[in-house]
Amino acid sequence: MAKHCRADRAGGARGGALAKAVGGAGTDLIRGETVFRVLQGIKWPILMNLGLSHAVNRAVRFTMHIGADIRAGLADPQLRNKRKANVLARGYEEGGRATPGCSYKGRIWSYRIANDISEWVAWCKRIGDKLLDDRISVDALFAGAIVPEAVTERPRLVPTAIEWGERLLERSEDVVQLEIDGRQVPLLEVGIELTTIAQHGPLRFRVFSESDSAEYELRFGTNGVDYVPITRHRAKIWIGRRWKPLEDWFCDDDGPVIYFADGSFLVYAELFRPTLEGGAFNAERINVLDWTGVDLARESQSETKDAASIQYRLIRHLTREGCERVYDVIFDDDGPGEAADVVAMKLEGDRLLIDLFHCKYAHAGEPAARIDDLYEVCGQAQKNGFWKMDVEKLFRHLRQREAKRLGRGAVSRLEVGDLAKLRELEHRAASKMVDMSVWVVQPGLAKAQASAAQRELLGVTELFLKEAYGIDFNVLASA
Repeated sequence: MAKHCRADRAGGARGGALAKAVGGAGTDLIRGETVFRVLQGIKWPILMNLGLSHAVNRAVRFTMHIGADIRAGLADPQLRNKRKANVLARGYEEGGRATPGCSYKGRIWSYRIANDISEWVAWCKRIGDKLLDDRISVDALFAGAIVPEAVTERPRLVPTAIEWGERLLERSEDVVQLEIDGRQVPLLEVGIELTTIAQHGPLRFRVFSESDSAEYELRFGTNGVDYVPITRHRAKIWIGRRWKPLEDWFCDDDGPVIYFADGSFLVYAELFRPTLEGGAFNAERINVLDWTGVDLARESQSETKDAASIQYRLIRHLTREGCERVYDVIFDDDGPGEAADVVAMKLEGDRLLIDLFHCKYAHAGEPAARIDDLYEVCGQAQKNGFWKMDVEKLFRHLRQREAKRLGRGAVSRLEVGDLAKLRELEHRAASKMVDMSVWVVQPGLAKAQASAAQRELLGVTELFLKEAYGIDFNVLASA
């Protein structure tokens, strides 16, 4: 059987010569439609770029489709007398984000950065297995791609969460600075959250620190979307060795991502609708806790360790004798820029277990079947996939948050364990399998009264976390 490898960047005769030098005289280059098999296994693939070569039209030999324009590029009439020249996609594979790119001439690439040579070799092996799999239908791969919809008005969907854009998330939290109302603070201690959670009306969010806040509104039009400040306080971002108004950064460089209750998400003025058909969450799987003595309208224990808060009760539950897991570290990460309200970790054999708990108060102060009690906390849960992709960054985040807290003479964030134990887990994480779980903690949800709408939202959240990142999802509520 002939050996196969892809053409190198040089292509042509030089690419063929290199392939034969490495693989021998019987080596064939893989080109053409076969190359697009690299999209196999990508969950919810989103086509970011699509290049088409024209076989008949000599006036126009090549067209590039980007974003929502890809829908026109994939339309059946448009594909006649054309062939796919190159594709760049985004999606999820093996518990993390994937960015496969390929061209008809045989080039294959990814924006993923390998930590070492063994990781790169493993990636090459996976790509090779796909290229040699004749069972893969390229047409089926493109038929299942998510194509963004260009929107000129606010989507009539319920928003559940907002998070920083990918370019900002990939940067170190301590080197990016924001200035809100004249006060500078590192991204590490800045939060971003929706201020309106409704199907209709303005779509608004705020960027905030412990002391300051700046609010923005998305305004849609035929030319896209603008991020308009609607409060007196303004925010600026220090990145790339210069200050820039935050609204300009959002428009020009890296806009935030807004998630909706049905699993859709908005990037700039493009709406993406992945297929999420996992069914409603099984009410029997809802865990319950006795919230006696807790004010269900009080979410955070704050630095005073408020014993009547939801977060305090959760931590006491996690530390009590007889708890299902005896954690090595329990960390109170509550506050602007948090990874979760509570982060709990435990070494167990060859695994490092990380549980992220998101607490939310009950709007009416008592258990019921209100869907509004779940929108925000489910949105927070969906954002946690980022930490599964970069556990090293999660540890760095926790260490820096603790240092900031202690640096101003406040109480430690560590409820169980200490910095030495946290560093030990960080050191050992490199050789362990990381199992991450996300918990929604909402005492306003009554297990016995869980509505179909509530269970459907929980089901969408679970499916997204499981399919995209391989993260388990759990719910802690009232009886």
